[in-house]
This record gives sequence, C-alpha cells and structure tokens, in this order.
Amino acid sequence: MADPISDLVHPQPVELIPNLLDQIVINTASLFSPSSWVLKAIELIPRAKEAIDGVEDHFFGDWNSVLVIADALNHLADFSDDLAVEVHVANSSCKANWDGQAADAAYDYFQTLRTDMGQHGPALRQAAKDLQDVAFGMESEAQA
Repeated sequence: MADPISDLVHPQPVELIPNLLDQIVINTASLFSPSSWVLKAIELIPRAKEAIDGVEDHFFGDWNSVLVIADALNHLADFSDDLAVEVHVANSSCKANWDGQAADAAYDYFQTLRTDMGQHGPALRQAAKDLQDVAFGMESEAQA
C-alpha cells in the first residue's frame, strides 16, 4: 500500500530540458541581435551582471519559482493518486466486513470519492506541464 503523506515533500525546481530546435533558434537570434552584443559587453564591467540580472528578473520574472510550483503540483498529483488507492483499499476491506444499507451507501460514497480523486492527478500533472512550458518561455525570453 502507498503512503500518500510521503508524496508531500518540499518542492524543488525541476531542470528545464529545452527543445533542441528552440535552443538553436534562440542562440542564432542572439548572434544577430545588437542588444545581445551590448549586454555581453556590459557584463564585462564589474558588478554589472548583478544589475542586469535584477532588471531581467523584473521584466521576465523568476522562472525558478514557476518551476517550484510545477513540482508542487506534481507532488500533489502523486498524493491524490495514492490517496485514491488508499480509499479504494480501505473501502474494499470495509465492504467485505460490513453488510446492510448503510454499508452499501458508504461503499458507494467512497467509490465516488475514489473516482473523483483519481481524476485530480492527470489534471494536476497537465497543469504542472503547462507551468514548465511557461517557465521555459520565460527563460527563453530572458536569454534572448
């Protein structure tokens, strides 16, 4: 049996794995961008890199925070899936040892609960994937 509580861990930013074509386009575009050349020249000035990073965070956002949220949603999806399994196991065990109308009503209620909880996982994973895509777009825009 799964332990749903073990899924609730402190989220960490996941590593962005960019699409090779996206990286080629971004890197090629930066070769022809005058602002990219100016930024590279400014970065040679001491302490200018920190100032540029601060401005970029202000305009493009902190994509690491978005990745942390995506990881939290993935953990929540795992929790929801494991909890649905636990509800099913407990419900089946209870059904085997309890008879009557109340038992049938309780069984139906917990089956519905398990089904509903099972639908949360895929939706949460899709939201996490969408947030990872947003974070990649934020990073790509900041790198361009």
